Amino acid sequence: LSERVLWPWPAVLAGVLGTAVVLVWLARRNVWPLAAAAAYAIVLSPASGIAQSGPQLVADRYAHLSTLPWFVLLGGGLAAVWTRGNPSARRAALALCVGTGVVLAAQTWQQTATWTSSVTLWTAATRARPETRDAWFNLGVALQEAGRGSEAPVAYAQARDLGPPSPRVSYALGVSLAQQGAWTEAIDALLSVPVDDPKWGRAAWQDAARCAELAGDPVRAARLRAAAEDGADLGAIDTSSRVRSD
Repeated sequence: LSERVLWPWPAVLAGVLGTAVVLVWLARRNVWPLAAAAAYAIVLSPASGIAQSGPQLVADRYAHLSTLPWFVLLGGGLAAVWTRGNPSARRAALALCVGTGVVLAAQTWQQTATWTSSVTLWTAATRARPETRDAWFNLGVALQEAGRGSEAPVAYAQARDLGPPSPRVSYALGVSLAQQGAWTEAIDALLSVPVDDPKWGRAAWQDAARCAELAGDPVRAARLRAAAEDGADLGAIDTSSRVRSD
């Protein structure tokens, strides 16, 4: 998780405790607000971060079901006003319902635009949390899958720069650069993957050899291919040279 602080936790905790005190005090006259709050807390608790599941701590989509008690409480209150209130109170309740519906509809329309495609989703994620490596990596994957491969290296480079060396990220960056014909940059990225990495090493160095071939350097390609087969790390001497351009 990022070290970035999204919420002033002391203020949030104070707000929660203050709300709980008010609800307990109100329960002497009307227990339903306290019941709604309890139901909300119980339904939300599995996705509140108490028990971690998945790479993210929480997400707004996890809160949908838990908000139902509040809408039930709101509906009950509006029904009571409609049946017992005077005409002015009814008009105010109607205006509240219409206004709330318009606001929620507008926010829903805006939120659905984020989920139009994987590219829009991960673009929104990188804007919201630009320090999150997985968001940039997934954006790179989404761009490639959407046929926008020329934009993918930028996303992968951001992911590479946001944390310790990652063979997976370096390999993806190298492949995306190779697909654009940027042989020198692709080889540098691919050779940053340790040749002895059990998952990515051999594939990265073999792809680097192929890039050297396509760039017109068969000698270097042979050396890289041999290193990939033998598991010998020639990166210390090989990355100092550059692929010749045609």
